[in-house]
Amino acid sequence: MLPPSAFFVLSLKRLAYGVCVVMSFFMATSCALLGSLPYLLRTNTSSPSATVSNTPTASTTAAPSESSLLLQPAWQGFAAPRLTPVTPIPPPQTPLVLPPQVQVLLLMGTASQAPHVSRTDAMLLVFYNPDLGRASLLSIPADLFVYLPGYTMQRLQIAYAIGGMRQLNSALEYNLGLRPAQWALIHADDFSTLVQHIGKLEVVVPQAYPHACGGIEAGVVAMDGAQALCYVSFREGMDELARNRRQQEIFRLVFLRIVEGGNLVRLKEIYENLSPYVESNLTLDDLLQRLPLALKLGDLDQFGYFTLQPADLAVWEMPGEMRTQVFLPQPGRLAAAVRRAIEFVLTPQPHSERVITLEYELTISPTPTE
Repeated sequence: MLPPSAFFVLSLKRLAYGVCVVMSFFMATSCALLGSLPYLLRTNTSSPSATVSNTPTASTTAAPSESSLLLQPAWQGFAAPRLTPVTPIPPPQTPLVLPPQVQVLLLMGTASQAPHVSRTDAMLLVFYNPDLGRASLLSIPADLFVYLPGYTMQRLQIAYAIGGMRQLNSALEYNLGLRPAQWALIHADDFSTLVQHIGKLEVVVPQAYPHACGGIEAGVVAMDGAQALCYVSFREGMDELARNRRQQEIFRLVFLRIVEGGNLVRLKEIYENLSPYVESNLTLDDLLQRLPLALKLGDLDQFGYFTLQPADLAVWEMPGEMRTQVFLPQPGRLAAAVRRAIEFVLTPQPHSERVITLEYELTISPTPTE
């Protein structure tokens, strides 16, 4: 039996693996497996989610010249653009000063197979407070069109591919006002492996999707890796909210599968099996210290789920023959969404007896259930 401190390696590492892998192919346009994976996402009443606008905004003004861009003070302190942007560069967000007890983890999934890295088609910011045992999830649309310092205006999803975490952190700091201290990335081809390890996911599909993933019926659906991958990948038009909700629901199901039934007993084993597939700055010691937090977060009331609201984004059609649509953030709205997610983890909420049950299962289960 592993010491209690060792039980958590599986939890957060596998959580990072699980969510990243789950989300790795979420937005892949080449998804040929459009399977079925329902969601039963508990809506957080403290911060209502809403769909983004499906109506493209009017054309933007002509792109400024490179010489005029280099004189703009808007991005002072950040690297100047190398390429002329197709739309003006907005000013940077005011840096958010996080309370010392709030920590930030960025989970990413890339559409490519290991070891290659392409777009990070899924991005999820996890804010957590070990003192209160609370966490919140904020989905970041992959098609968010923002300034990548030192490059140009472009989708946030390419930042990691062109400059690794240094480039992505710079972009997040410029556009959201924060720089995650912890991060993890997983490739698309490892998603099915994750579900194989933890078993099929029973997902509640609130509505039928007859034209997605070979047809998805409403109700409870037991999904394997391929089906789950497809379910979190497809998007109907520009309805990013629905896809973000499905992604967050899969996160929830994977996390609960990990912490329930004494499965954290296998933490070391799963960590060793899955860590080669994850790119991350999380160390084994980081994960060991968070075992108590993992058990507390098994209480569903301690998780908050956040997505961007209609006023946060505008659908914009990029100039050119392809007529590609992206999301332009509205001034100050991204930082406001981040603040709502942070406020959730700073609000105390009593834990239920479910935490005691999870702790008990951990201590009596030498052969945990799947």
